[in-house]
Amino acid sequence: MSIILFSVLLGFRDSTVGNDTSRYLDIYNSFEYIDFNKSEYGYDILQYIGKSIGLEFYSYNLVLSIFISISFLFFFNKYSTNLLLCIFLHITIGLFAMSMSGIRQTLAVCLGMLAFDLINEKRNILAMLLLYMAFTIHNSSIIVCLPYLLFVLSRKKTKLKYISYLLLSLIPFFFLLPLLVRNVDLFLPQRYLNGIDVYKEFNSISPMLIISWGVLLLLSYCLVLFKISVVKYNYLIQIFFILSIFHCYMMLLGLEMVHLSRLSYYFRPYLIVLIVLVIDKIPNLSFRLVTYSILFILSLYQFVVYIPNSALKIDKYLFISESFLF
Repeated sequence: MSIILFSVLLGFRDSTVGNDTSRYLDIYNSFEYIDFNKSEYGYDILQYIGKSIGLEFYSYNLVLSIFISISFLFFFNKYSTNLLLCIFLHITIGLFAMSMSGIRQTLAVCLGMLAFDLINEKRNILAMLLLYMAFTIHNSSIIVCLPYLLFVLSRKKTKLKYISYLLLSLIPFFFLLPLLVRNVDLFLPQRYLNGIDVYKEFNSISPMLIISWGVLLLLSYCLVLFKISVVKYNYLIQIFFILSIFHCYMMLLGLEMVHLSRLSYYFRPYLIVLIVLVIDKIPNLSFRLVTYSILFILSLYQFVVYIPNSALKIDKYLFISESFLF
């Protein structure tokens, strides 16, 4: 039932719902050939398949919406202890809203989740293939490669020291950021740079954000030094915690450099599952109910106040007009 509901809301939305939906409509209708010279040719392949089998944009969007809905619900059902709470958070804290606007990035998020599942099942080669597919659909998905590498290494206790090496090596990386920002056009598609003075934005970033990154890395470092439990959810809580740290930092960085805040969506499914797992493991029933109440209030506040005023522009939902349905 949830798959049908999500698929209908995503697949039958009008092109006016979401900041990017109308642009995707124009791109699909004007699509002619696959351009392998650009790095994000994966989405061109999807459009080519849709055009080849005679799908109009809204039918094509419905197919993608079904895939997106199944991916999220599969992940939440497999890794959480409370599917309904995951669905509630998925809707209220912005991930579902993102699905209504950023089609390519949402597809990349879903492929990233499926890659995570394959890594958890020790099918790393297939996971790498999915991550590459995600990269060709939206280049920003490369952000998940390092956390996933930590996940792979953490499966063997003898390699925990390598995780700490990787985590600590990220700190001097930030001293190289000015050089990377000056040459950002070498690895970021030009359309993302239009109207953005990236170097100026970077120079306005508070040093406290870089310090906070070091603190978060230190927390991760301490966490992975703990003895990993053989209990399924205890181990996964540690992994989800590390991935959630990346989410929190991208949100913090987005306060200073707004275009980076969307990178947090790659880690938000893991934050949702982490919240559910942690709350469901609270032994005291009264404290657990209080935590649920606070979570509901904060989530609904974000859904009612923040999301309608966000850049995603989904506050005025409309279904496809009858001229497209008949």
